[in-house]
Amino acid sequence: MLDQRKISYLLLVAASVFIGYFILISEGFHGGGDSLAHFRIAKFSLNHPMYLLDHWGKPFFTLLAFPFAQIGFKGIQVYNLFLGGISCILLIQIAGHFKWKIYWVTIPLILATPIYLQEFFSGLTEVTFATILLSVLLLQLKKRYTASFVLLSFLPFVRTEAVVLIAWFILLDLLEKPSWRILLLLTGTFVYTVIGGFAKGDFLWLMNEMPYAGGEHIYGSGSLLHYINLMPEKIGWVILTLSAIGILAAALNSVKHETAGTSLIKYAAAPLALYIGFHSAMWFGGRVSAGLPRILAAIVPLLAICALYSINLISNWFNKRWIGHGIALMITSLVVWNAYVHVELPVKLGQEEKTLKNVADYIRANNLIDHKIHYYSLYSEMTLNLDPHNKEQCQQVIHTRDEPERNVEAGSLVIWDAHFSPNEGAMPLKNLITSDYFELLEVFEPERPFTTIGNQPYKVYLFYRKEI
Repeated sequence: MLDQRKISYLLLVAASVFIGYFILISEGFHGGGDSLAHFRIAKFSLNHPMYLLDHWGKPFFTLLAFPFAQIGFKGIQVYNLFLGGISCILLIQIAGHFKWKIYWVTIPLILATPIYLQEFFSGLTEVTFATILLSVLLLQLKKRYTASFVLLSFLPFVRTEAVVLIAWFILLDLLEKPSWRILLLLTGTFVYTVIGGFAKGDFLWLMNEMPYAGGEHIYGSGSLLHYINLMPEKIGWVILTLSAIGILAAALNSVKHETAGTSLIKYAAAPLALYIGFHSAMWFGGRVSAGLPRILAAIVPLLAICALYSINLISNWFNKRWIGHGIALMITSLVVWNAYVHVELPVKLGQEEKTLKNVADYIRANNLIDHKIHYYSLYSEMTLNLDPHNKEQCQQVIHTRDEPERNVEAGSLVIWDAHFSPNEGAMPLKNLITSDYFELLEVFEPERPFTTIGNQPYKVYLFYRKEI
C-alpha cells in the first residue's frame, strides 16, 4: 500500500533542499526595500531590543525571525522556507483530520505556487502570516479554541489586516456558541500594549505609532478587480480552478451538514473572500495600498485546502485509488510547470539593486568608502556594509530637507535614489542639485530604463558635500 505520509515528507524534504539550494546561490531577492527593512529590524533587535517593538516591522514577526536574521539576509530567507515547510505539515494534518485519501499533493500545491515560492527569496511577512493562520484553523478543527484564539490575537502583529479575520472569528463565535473565550482575542494587543507602554512610556503606542497614517500620497489606486486579475499569473489556473470547484462543492455539501464542507466554508473560503475583499477595497480606494502582488502569498495555503478538498472529491468518483493518485500526479506536473514558467531561479538582482551596486563599486574604486555616507535605500547598507547605528560611518535620511547642508557635514557623500529619496524620504532632488553646498559626482542609470513610484524614471545621484 502507498505510504502517503512517508511520500509526503520525502517530497517536502526534497523540495526544501531544492529551494534551499537556490536561496544560497541567488544573488537577488524578492520583496524590494520591504524585505531589507524587515531583515534590518530583525537583525539589529538582538543588540537593540526596541526593534522588537517596531510597529512597521511587525513585532511578532520580528520576534520569530530575529534568530535567523543573525545569520544574515540568507538566514531570514531560510526562515521563510522553514515556515513554508511548516505550512505544508499543517495542511497534511488538516487533511488527516478530514481523513482525505490523497494529501501528498499538498507539497506542490503550496511550495510550487509562484507567489508563495517567491516569498522564500524574501524577508517578507506573508509566509509567517499564512502559517500562523493555518495553525489557528487546525486548532479550531480540533476544538482547541482557547489556544486558537490566543494565537490568532497575535496575528495583527505579523500583518495588520488580520484584524479583518479576527472580526470574522468573533462573528462565528457569537453566532455559534458565545463564550468568554472571545476575550482572548485581545491577548496580543494587551501584551504588546503593556510591554510597549513600559518600554516606550506610552500605553497608546499602538495607535500613536501607526505606520500607515498619512501614507496615501505615496501609493496609488486602481481597479477593484486588481488582485483577481493578478491571480492567474501569481497563483495559476490549475489551483484557482480546483479551489473554485472545492468551494462550490463545499457550499453545496454544507447545506447537507457535511463536516468537511461546512468547515471549509467557515475556515478557508470566508477568510479568503474577506482578505481579498479588504485588499481590493484598499487599492481601489487609494488607502495605503501599493497594489503589490505579494499579498496574495498569504492566502495560498487557504487555496491549497480548497484545491485538496476538490482533488479528493474527484478521486472519490473512481473505485481505483491509483486513478486518484494519477490525477494528483497530473495536477502536480501542471503546478510545477507553471512555477517553472513564472519563477526564475536562481533569482537575479533587479535593475534597482544593480544600479545601487554600481554606486557602491564607484565609491570603493574612487577611495570614498571612508567618507560618511547618507543614503535612503536600505540596499546601500548591504552593498557598502554599513551599520546604521554608527553615526560616524553613515546616516539614513537627511532630516533638514529644505536646507540639507545643515544635516550633512562637509566631506560626506549623499546617495539619492529616485525610489526611496523623494517618497519615503521626502527629499526632492532639486534641493541637492540647486544647492551650492553639494557637488554632483556621478549619475547612475539602470541598464534597462524603468519608472518607479510617482511614475519617475529610476536614477541614482551621488553627491559630495563641499566645504564652503
